[in-house]
Amino acid sequence: MQLKTSFFNKRFFWKSVSRFWPVWGTYFAIWVIMFPVVIVSNFRYYESSNIALQDFVLEMSLVGGLVMNLIFGALSAMAVWSFQYSARSAHGTACLPLRRESVFFSAAASGLLPMLAANVAVYLLALLAELYVGFADPSRLAFGLLINSLMTVFFFGFATLCAQLTGNVLVLPAVYAVLNFVCVGLELLVRVLLLAFVFGMNGTADNMMLRPLSPVVCIAMDCQVVNYGRWNVEPATLENVWILAVYAAVGVLMLVGALLLYRRRRMETAGDVVAVNALKPVFRWCMALGCAVCFGCLMYAILWGGSYHGMEQAFLLVCMLLLMIVGAFIGWFAAEMMMKKSFRVFRSGWGQFAVCCVLIVALMCAAEFDLFGYERYVPAPEKVVSVKIDTSGDEVVLREPENILAACEVHREVTENKAINERDAWELYGTQGDVYGEYVYFTYELSSGRTVERRYELPYRLNAPETYGSVATLQELINCGEAIAYRKQLALPVTAATVEYGSVNWRMSAQEWADALGYESAQAFACCNVLGMTRQEFDALSDDLLREKLWEAVNHYADFGTDGGYYDEYGNYYADDYYYEAYHYDGFSYTSAAHPMLAKEFPAGGVPIDKIDTLDWSRVNFWYDVVFSAEEIVELYNECIVPDMEDGTIGRYWLISDRDYYETVYAAGISFDLCEGVPGAKNDHDVRSDHFYTVPTVDSVRTNAWLADHGVTLYTIAEK
Repeated sequence: MQLKTSFFNKRFFWKSVSRFWPVWGTYFAIWVIMFPVVIVSNFRYYESSNIALQDFVLEMSLVGGLVMNLIFGALSAMAVWSFQYSARSAHGTACLPLRRESVFFSAAASGLLPMLAANVAVYLLALLAELYVGFADPSRLAFGLLINSLMTVFFFGFATLCAQLTGNVLVLPAVYAVLNFVCVGLELLVRVLLLAFVFGMNGTADNMMLRPLSPVVCIAMDCQVVNYGRWNVEPATLENVWILAVYAAVGVLMLVGALLLYRRRRMETAGDVVAVNALKPVFRWCMALGCAVCFGCLMYAILWGGSYHGMEQAFLLVCMLLLMIVGAFIGWFAAEMMMKKSFRVFRSGWGQFAVCCVLIVALMCAAEFDLFGYERYVPAPEKVVSVKIDTSGDEVVLREPENILAACEVHREVTENKAINERDAWELYGTQGDVYGEYVYFTYELSSGRTVERRYELPYRLNAPETYGSVATLQELINCGEAIAYRKQLALPVTAATVEYGSVNWRMSAQEWADALGYESAQAFACCNVLGMTRQEFDALSDDLLREKLWEAVNHYADFGTDGGYYDEYGNYYADDYYYEAYHYDGFSYTSAAHPMLAKEFPAGGVPIDKIDTLDWSRVNFWYDVVFSAEEIVELYNECIVPDMEDGTIGRYWLISDRDYYETVYAAGISFDLCEGVPGAKNDHDVRSDHFYTVPTVDSVRTNAWLADHGVTLYTIAEK
C-alpha cells in the first residue's frame, strides 16, 4: 500500500475549533448586531432611501471589517497557536505523529475558516434584513463580503506570522500592534524631530512615505468610500479596492513565511520574547533606535514644548543628541534584559551600542548640515504639473506655467534666506511686539508622479516692511488671477434659480444706522433694531431700564471703531488687542470688550453701566445685514464681482495685516448661498449647495459702485 503525506489533520482541526469557539462566536455576534440588526432597526429610513442602504453596506464592510478583523485576527491567532507558548503543550504537540506541515495547516485553517464562515453567515442574514426592508441588492452584499474577507485573510496571515516570531503569548499582541503602526508612527516622530534641524521639513501625516508598511493606516486613509452621505444621488463606490486585494495576497505570503518559520521552530523557545535567533540582533537594534527617537521626541516636548524658538541650533543639536543617546541606552539594554530574562546585561554589548550611538550622531549631523541636499532642493518648473500652496487659512492650486515658475522662485527665495529666517525665528519670538510667523506649505505634483512637500515658517514684524521678506512675495503670488479664481470657484452656477439667500453686511456707527434706517436716535436703533424691542416697549422704558438695555447692546453687540483687528476672506475675525474679543453671529460682531482708546477709561474691558450716558454714539459701531433679492445678487456677482476678480481687485487674501490692509479692505462682507435640487432626489437634504463670501476693497470699483447705488456705505477698517 502506497503511503501518502498528509498536510491536514481533521481531528486537530476540529479540536481547535471546538476548544476556541467563543472567539468566533463573539466575532459573529458582534457582526450580527452591527450589520443585520442595524438594518432592521432602521428599516423606515432605509425603506425611503435605498441608496442610503447600499452606502451603509459598503461603509460597514470597509470600516467595520477593518476594526473587527484587526482585533479578531489577533485573537484568533493567539487562540490557535497558544499550544506553542508553553513548554508542556509545545513538546506534547511535537510528540504527535504529525508532520509539522500538517499541524501548521490544521491550526491555520481552524483560525481562518471559522472567521470566513462567520462572514458568509452575517451577509446572508444581511440579505434577509434587506428583504425585510423591501429592497435587496445581492451584488452589493457580495462585494461587501469580498471586502471583508480580503481583510480577514490579511490580518489573520499577519497575526500568524507574528505568532511565529515570539514564544510568549503576551508578546504576540504587542508585536502585532507595533508592526501594524510602527512604520508610520516612527516616520511621523522622525519628521517631528527633524523639524528643528531640517529647514522645510513637513511634520504632518498627510503624505507618509512608509504608509503602505502600516496596513491599518494605509487602508483607513487610501481605501475611501466615495460619495458616501453626499447627496445620495448614486450609490457610493470604494476607492482603491485593489489595495485590499494586494494586502490579501500579502497575507497569503505571510502564511507561507509563517510555515517556513514553524518548520524550523525550536520548541524550547516557548516563553522567549524572540523565538528566532536570527532576529535577536534586529530586535536589539530596533529597540535602541526606536527608543532613541521616542525618548528624544518625548523630552523635546516636555522640556521645550515641541518648539525650538528662542534657542540656537548648535545648543539644540547637542541637547537632542544627548537625549537620543540616553533613549538608545534604555532601548538597547531593555531588549537585552527581555531576551536574556536577566538584569545582568551590562557586562557585554558596549561595542555594538557605541556603533549605534555613532550612527545616531552621524544621521543627526547629516540632517543639521544638509548633507543630503534636502533643504536646498527646489523642483525644476518644467517638471512640475501643479503646485499647491497652503498658508495660514488659505489654499490655492496653481497649474499655469508662469505661476508655477513664480511659485518655484518664491520657494527658492525662501531656501536662500534660510539663515535669515532661522535667525529671526529665535530672535523675534523672544521679543515683545507684533511678531508673527506665517506658515506655508508647498506641495508639488511632478510629471513623474512623485510628490514633493515642504513646510516653512516665515517670521516678520508687523508694520515693519523691512522684515516682510518672503512673506510679501508669497502674498503677491497667492493673489494672482489663477489663485483668486481657485479660491472663489463655485460648484454651482449663480442664477436666480440657485441663489437661496444673499446679503451684504457692513459696519457703521449707531448714529449713522439710526439716520439710515429712520430712527430718531442712536439709542432707539440700539434698543429696537439690535435688541428687537418694539417702539412701544422702547418708549415705555424708564431711565434705569433704558440704561440697562443700552448697556446690553453696547457690551454684547457693538464694537468701538478700529481695534487693530481684521477680517479675512472667509469672514473670520482676528483681534490684535488684548482688550477686544469678538465673534460673528447673524451679521453682527458681538464683543465683550471696548476699543483700545477706551481701555484706560474702562480697564476691565467692558463699559460700566453708569458710563453709558457718556458714550459718543458716533464711535459705537454695529454690523448689520441687508438682504438682497436673488436677481440683485446675480447682477452683483456676474457684472461686478467676477470682472473685479479677473482684475485681481477682489477675492484677495492678506497674509500681512498691516496698515495697508486696514486702509485697503472695507469693513463689509458680501455673501450668498447657492442651492440646487438633485433630479430624482427623494429627500429634502438631497440637494447640492455652496456658499460664497468675499470682502470688497478700495480697488474693486465695479462692486463698490453697485453697492453705493444700492445704499451701502463703505468704510475701510482703518476708518471704522
